[in-house]
Amino acid sequence: MTPPELLTPAEVAALFRVDPKTVTRWAKLQKLSSIRTMGGHRRYRAAEVYELLNSEHLPTLQFALETLVDDHYGGDPARALIDLADRYGLAVTFLHRAWFTRFAQRDLTDIEWKRISAELGKFSDTLYQTCADQLLDYATTVLRSAGIAIQTTTVSRLPPLPALPTSPEAGPPAAT
Repeated sequence: MTPPELLTPAEVAALFRVDPKTVTRWAKLQKLSSIRTMGGHRRYRAAEVYELLNSEHLPTLQFALETLVDDHYGGDPARALIDLADRYGLAVTFLHRAWFTRFAQRDLTDIEWKRISAELGKFSDTLYQTCADQLLDYATTVLRSAGIAIQTTTVSRLPPLPALPTSPEAGPPAAT
């Protein structure tokens, strides 16, 4: 019996066009199994790698975004959002799992977090409707502080919120 062909993290990364650290993360998340060498380095069975590469289990949009955040932002999604906000002129507010965990004063299960995430889009709409007066005052203050003269306006003139993503893979928006 011949031993299976093994690939290094760099070789697997080149096949998937990702950073080698992403391949290691996949192994830690059990999306790809690995073997440890005597020196403690990871190796991947070529047959399994090629099967994954040719399968329908290629990364979803969420998985691709996680890879982007890992490879370019050191795994820090807040940094990625702030960079995107800066590039595209967006205001960002974070209500993430760590915040809700601190608020609940206990760890949240994955199922609980999925239910919370599903509600965040509705929450954004509700918050916009119930806090329109405060938003108007805040926007006016920010514009005037920036030296931009504006006419007195009303809540009815506030621009509508952007449309929420409808793809289940996209999930609720993290930035507003």
